[in-house]
Order: sequence, then C-alpha cells, then structure tokens
Amino acid sequence: MKNQPPEIKPAGPLSSSVHRLRRIRTRRNPGFQRSSFRSFIDRIETFDLALDPHDQGEAEEWYKPGKKHFDQVVEVGPIELLPQYVPPVNGKTVVWYHKTIIIPQQNPGKEYKINFARACYETKVWCNGQLMTDVDGQTVHISGFASFSYDLSPALNETGRIELMVRVENTDDPTLCRGKQASTLHVRKGIWYGLATGLWGQVTLEEVSVNRLRSDVTGYADPASGMVRLQPITYIKEAGEYQLEVVVDSPHETRAVVYRQYLQLEPGQKSHELVFRLPDPLPWSPEQPNLYEVEVNLRQVDRGVDRVYFKLGFRSLETRDSQILLNGQPCYLDGVLYQPYDGDSYTLDYEPLEAGLEYTRRVTGANLLRIHIAGADPLPLFIADELGLLVWVEVPSPHVSNEASRANHRRELDSLLRQIDCHPCVGIVSLYNESWGCQDIGEDSPAGAATRAYIKEAYQYVKQKRPDLLVIDNDGWEHLYEDGKLTATDLLTLHIYDNNLEKWQKDLQNIASLAAPDSPRFKQLTGKPPVIGNDYTYKSELPVIISEWGGFGSLYGGPAAEQEKFGQIRRYKEVLHQAQPPIAGDCYTQLGDVENETNGLLDKELDRLEDPQFIRASTGLLGPVKIHYLDHKEI
Repeated sequence: MKNQPPEIKPAGPLSSSVHRLRRIRTRRNPGFQRSSFRSFIDRIETFDLALDPHDQGEAEEWYKPGKKHFDQVVEVGPIELLPQYVPPVNGKTVVWYHKTIIIPQQNPGKEYKINFARACYETKVWCNGQLMTDVDGQTVHISGFASFSYDLSPALNETGRIELMVRVENTDDPTLCRGKQASTLHVRKGIWYGLATGLWGQVTLEEVSVNRLRSDVTGYADPASGMVRLQPITYIKEAGEYQLEVVVDSPHETRAVVYRQYLQLEPGQKSHELVFRLPDPLPWSPEQPNLYEVEVNLRQVDRGVDRVYFKLGFRSLETRDSQILLNGQPCYLDGVLYQPYDGDSYTLDYEPLEAGLEYTRRVTGANLLRIHIAGADPLPLFIADELGLLVWVEVPSPHVSNEASRANHRRELDSLLRQIDCHPCVGIVSLYNESWGCQDIGEDSPAGAATRAYIKEAYQYVKQKRPDLLVIDNDGWEHLYEDGKLTATDLLTLHIYDNNLEKWQKDLQNIASLAAPDSPRFKQLTGKPPVIGNDYTYKSELPVIISEWGGFGSLYGGPAAEQEKFGQIRRYKEVLHQAQPPIAGDCYTQLGDVENETNGLLDKELDRLEDPQFIRASTGLLGPVKIHYLDHKEI
C-alpha cells in the first residue's frame, strides 16, 4: 500500500475569491534536490489571513486552534497590496496566517519540516498552539531577507493534523535592516519604497531524515591550488558513529574526487570543516562558467542517512594595486545595479528573473550584477552561477546608527554569509551603502568611534570566514582611512551621478590628481567625501570602481527616451575606459524600473527593451562577449 500524501487545506470555508497579492513562482528553488532521504512534499501557496491592527492577537491567544476566525484567503505576498489594507497610525503592522496541514501517515525515521523563504520582519510560528523554535534555536525570527525553517515533529500527534499559525510583524523602526523599505527616517518617496509586510517568499513542506544535513553548505574553491573548503552542518537526534562523504563530479560528468571524514556525533546541530584538493580544476569565469556537481552524504555504519546536492565553481577574485584579478587575470567589472523589488515583493518569479538576467548578460555584455541592499536571495545566485555572471551582494541597511542597529546588522550579515552558500558567482560583499545606518562614521565622537570599530571588526570577520570575497566597508563614499591607509575595504568605490558629460570627463580623466589633499573637487565628487580624513592621496593602492552612475531618465536627470539614453550610456562608458589610471570597473544604475525610479535598461518585469541591438552597440565596449547560454534562443 502506497503512503498517502499529506493534505494541506484551510480549516474553514474558503472565501469566494483568493486575494492575488503576487505571482507565485512556478518553479521550485533550483537548489532543492530530491533524494531517497528527503522529499519535497508541497509548496503552500495560500493561507487564511487576519489583520491585527491593534496587536491584540497574542493576548487573545489567536495561536490556539479555533480561537480566531480567519475570514479571507490570500496568496503569499505583501499584505500592503490588500484592498482593505489601511496603513497603521503607530507605524506597526501585524498580520496572522493560518493553514491546516494533515500528514496521514508518518514514515519511520522521518521528520517534517516547513521552510519559509522570506518573511518581513519579525515572525513567530505556532503548531497546534505550541510556540515553535526554528532550526537555529530561535522562537522569534528577525529578518526581512533570510530564509528560516521549523521542525514540525514536536507538534505532531497520531492524527498527523497540524494547525499552523504564523504571526508576522513589521514596523517603520529605522534600527532594523530595512534596505529600501521606508521608515520613520525615510518616507516612501523618491528612492525609498513602500513596506512589504508578511510572508513574501515561497513556503514549502518537506519530509527529511531524523538525522540529517542542513541544505545550506557554505564554502569556496580556489582554482590555483585546487583547494576546496566546505562547511556542512549536521542535525543529529541519535548519537553514534557517522561518516561525511563528499563526491565531486566535473563539468564533463566524470567523478573527480571522493573525500571521507569519520565522526562521533552527539545530539544537536554542529558545523564541520572539510578541506581537500582537486587536481587541475577547471576555473569558473564569465566566459566559461564551469560548475562541478557536489553531493555531501551523511552515512552511518554501512548505510546512507541523508544527502544534499549543490554546484561548486573554482573562482578567485583579488586585487593587485589598481587592478582586479579574476582567477589571476586582470578583469574589468562591467556591472549593472539590480534592485529586486517589483512592486509586489522583493523578488521576481523564477522565469522572468532567469530570462531577464540571461537577456541582460547576452545583450549588454555585463559581467557583474550588483544586488542592491537586499540580502542574498538564492534564486538570482543560481541563475548567475549558470550564466557566468559575477554578483555583488550587500547587507540590507538600517537607517540609523546606534548599538541596536549594529546588532541587527551583524545578525543580517551572518544570514547573508550563510545564504551565499558555495555560489561561485558571489565575489563582492558590501557592509554598508552611502553611510545609511552608519551616519556617524566620520564623527570625532564616541558614537563615531564605536561605528568605525564595528565596521573594521565586521570587515575582518568576513575576510576570515570568506577570504575569497572582496569586502567593502561603506560603498559610495566615506571609506575608513587611518594611519595613512584605507583600513576596511578592498575597493575604493565611488557613486558619481552627473548628467553633464564634460564635467564627467574632467572628473574621471585623472583620478590620481583629483584624489589629493589640496583637491577640493575630490570631496565634492560624491554625495559625501569619498574618504574620511583630510590627508588622503590616491596612489593606485586599490582598484577604483564607479559603483553607481547614470540613472538616466528619472530622478537623476539625463535623457529618458531609449535611443538618447543608450547613446548617453555609450559616451559615458567611453570616458570610463579612457580614465587614467585605469578605472577597474563600473556599475550602471540600473537594470529594471522600480517604483519612482523609472531609469531601468528594462522595465520592472525585466522583459521590455525596444532596441536590443542598439543597447548592445552602446554598452558592449569590451569586444565580443563570450557567454554560456541557458538556452539558445535568438534575440
């Protein structure tokens, strides 16, 4: 007799229509791989919903089955899009979700786990009235950008019925790592966007082994030495002797290496360090994004217990004086800024995102995607791995600088590093952007000193955990400078918005003479002084990246019509490539239209471009672009 599949349904009658908040991804996360040890059961696309405008649900015990009547059904997405949504007077929005899950037959040696891709911002989960603890040991998940999971087994009974209750709270608190979401400090206007409260990433139900591996394996692989460093995490219920086995298959589908480590494991969660070498690895690059298929097996005695799959690339990114070296060779970073916000959520469906990034890579020749202060959503990272598109990720910014915002920043930084996993595409990480959340970075005060100390410590922390990444202290301006050197950044990044071509050319024709103590223009070049300190002189000690520029056609001025805009981009790119000493890279603002920022190369769905041949001629100034296509469609 076959096992009956679980049943997922609302507890009460459905409303006449389901509120469609956003499109649901029609593909599963490409990083999820089925095996004989874990099974994808279902994606939960709708929930019963109740707004809690007076925040009375916990006091009234809405988390207990039957305590609250949920009168509408919604798809996963920001609740601000609901017709009846009213912005709160006190700046706090609270929403409750309910779902009935029935698992009629619970398999021996298995547990059941629910995964949330994203929820904004503070989340609590109850099962059958019991407050749950997530896999990291927290009863409250605090983040708007990181995934999280719960083991449902402690709440399961013999009936297999689970009444799932989820409470999500979002506020306009500026100490939270909000990114571009509005706060008490920045209202929704211009470059600041609306709130996105609630569950707005996919929710999945999964059957897993009692003793298992977490699916997020972090690590990196060095092409010069062939060294691979992986950090899998075991989750053990039954103490005993175990074995971690790593199998690596090359891009040519030949088995490259088998590595084993024997362990005596006690109950609990534990991270492991696996280091081994692979002879003569094929490097990952934009021209040839070679990917190795890796499986990590957890074994016990002579049998398998669990297995996770992922892809790994051998990629190095480092600096030498004013140059950036990719796999030991000079590389110009030809980038475009991407803000993953489509008006419905901080994410697109998989299909338009895949098509948009492939289209952009093919048409513009860009080799870098800068995901702007929105964490590290795995979807664009999987796509970028396959396309050969380098990715720059950023910790979502708080909006004020104080002890609380720094604590939130560190938690979000840890989440970001975990979600990067082993993606070879990710090469750059920014800690802050344009001094948002570190406004006192240049102050001669105890508060300013605390901010600078935190940023220097965070820089060293990331470099120690991930030496393969380039790290930036504060992208755009106010880089830390002490004792005659830049102390917490691998790149000198500048944000220069100027729609006057003559002025642009004059500023960039000689950065060395411009960045001198007696040059007043250097301090005016960006929104705030590029470097903290009055005696800084650029001596080609670090690569210079113009990490934001352009934005033509919207808030930043310049031509809006496509032909004129792309012509302006071409002329500005020519200046960038003529700069002396050489600029090491640039990042145009931006890829797609976002709310009031209608300055994208594509529209907000990443699928509209009237004249692709013209933009290729305008921006593809680096010669023929050799890329790996996900398919072979013609433009």
